[in-house]
Amino acid sequence: MIYLWFYLTVWLFSWYTAKLLTNNLTQQYFHIPQMIFLSAVYLMPFFINYDWHYLLRYGCMGLTFPFVFNSIINVYRKLPISHLGKADFLTFPETIICFVFGIAGIILIVYKY
Repeated sequence: MIYLWFYLTVWLFSWYTAKLLTNNLTQQYFHIPQMIFLSAVYLMPFFINYDWHYLLRYGCMGLTFPFVFNSIINVYRKLPISHLGKADFLTFPETIICFVFGIAGIILIVYKY
């Protein structure tokens, strides 16, 4: 259920960001207020019960975020999947590496716990 919640909010976040962007193809993708809101929403349950496995799960899901977010926005904007905004600090291959490590971590956490 946690994974469904995470990826549903990532999709909503991406859809809303795609609506905010103008047609300038180099415009920044990551919006600071939205990222602060997402962090607060995802970390709130951790601060209620201090379950470290929860924090580790969301850390791994956070590694998948840049690739999933950029891919969804690029699909909405009809751009190549590898397109990045001017303020992205990771290259496209680095986002794929983070995604692979995140998925591997999620699989290990689900398998182990």
